[in-house]
Amino acid sequence: MTSGDLGQVRDRIDRMVAFGKTAAIFGFEGHHLHLRPPLPLEVLHQAEQAGGYRLPEPYRQFLIEIADGGAGPGYGLFPFGTSGDTAEDTRPWGPDVGDPARPFLHERLWNLSDAELTLPENLAEDDQDAWFEAHDRVYFDPILTDGSIPIAHMGCAMWVLLVVTGDRAGEVWLDERANAGGIRPIKANGFDDWYLAWVDEVERQVGASLTDRRRWPQSRRHES
Repeated sequence: MTSGDLGQVRDRIDRMVAFGKTAAIFGFEGHHLHLRPPLPLEVLHQAEQAGGYRLPEPYRQFLIEIADGGAGPGYGLFPFGTSGDTAEDTRPWGPDVGDPARPFLHERLWNLSDAELTLPENLAEDDQDAWFEAHDRVYFDPILTDGSIPIAHMGCAMWVLLVVTGDRAGEVWLDERANAGGIRPIKANGFDDWYLAWVDEVERQVGASLTDRRRWPQSRRHES
C-alpha cells in the first residue's frame, strides 16, 4: 500500500531534496529529483488524437497536473512522446516503439523458449551472424510492444512500458528482452501505484517521510 496520492508528489519530492542524501538514490543522475513542468492539455489532446489512443487517467493526470516527466523510478520518467537512457537524455519515439493505438498483445509473461533464445552449437561465424539477425528480427519486433508506450529506463536496456490500449490498458509492464527476460507485468495496480511505491521507497532511503515530522529539517517543520 502506498501513502498519499499523486497530488502530493511535488511536495514530497521537494522535501526529499531538502533532506539531502539524494545522490545515493538509484538512477539519481538521470533525473536529479527534478520534475519538469506539466504538459499543456491541448498538446496532449493533439497527440492522442493524432495517435488514435487515449492515455490511462492516472498517467494523464500526472502529465497535465504534476509533471511531463522527470524524477521517477529507474533513471526517471520520460517526457511524453520520448524515450532514452535517462529522463534528461531523450529523443522522440522511433521505429523501435510499437503502435500505441493497436491492442496490447500480452496477457502474462511473454518470452521465447530457451531453445529459441540459445545460439545453436557448432555454427560457423557467418551462420552465427545470420542466426542473430534472424533472432533479433523476431525477438525485437516492435509489434510485440504495440498498445504500450515506454515511460522509463531501469538500466541495462530494461524498459518500463505503460499499456494504453487493449484489455490490459493502465497496467505497467517491464520489457527485459535485452537480457532475454521477455516482457512481463510489474506487480503494481497501474501507474499511480507504481510511481507512488517509488516515492515511498525513496522517502525511506533519505528519511524524509511526511508522516514523521520529528525528522524534518528544522527549516521545514513549519510547512504542511
